[in-house]
Amino acid sequence: GQTKPIEIKVDRVARAKTAESDKKANAEFTNTYWKLMSLGEKPAKLGAGEKELFIQFIAEKNVIKGFSGCNHFTGAFEANQGKLTMGAVAGTRKMCMQGMDQEQAFLISIGEFACYSINGEALTVKSDKGVLIATFESRYMN
Repeated sequence: GQTKPIEIKVDRVARAKTAESDKKANAEFTNTYWKLMSLGEKPAKLGAGEKELFIQFIAEKNVIKGFSGCNHFTGAFEANQGKLTMGAVAGTRKMCMQGMDQEQAFLISIGEFACYSINGEALTVKSDKGVLIATFESRYMN
């Protein structure tokens, strides 16, 4: 039976900064949605339908899945202490008006993945000769 408005007062409380809270934890390699940011030194472009290119490394079955710009793909991987071994990649075979060159380059590059490192939200993948292949940024999914 309250007829008057209720007033709620809220005070902002800031957490004390510590060296630990300033450090960002690294994203997990597996079970993370990795958005492609660059192939080699070239920035990645959006694919068909303005969708971003991505890859996920699914730990449970050691499979990869993703979107390469026009088509979806899947394959196998093994990861151990920064080393990466990729299996064959299979994908859908749609033809798109744009982005097919980038898609082909991305799919070929997956076969060259040999090692990776994660720094915060960034994944860097290199060849067995240490050449930069691709960079990714983690995205969080519901």
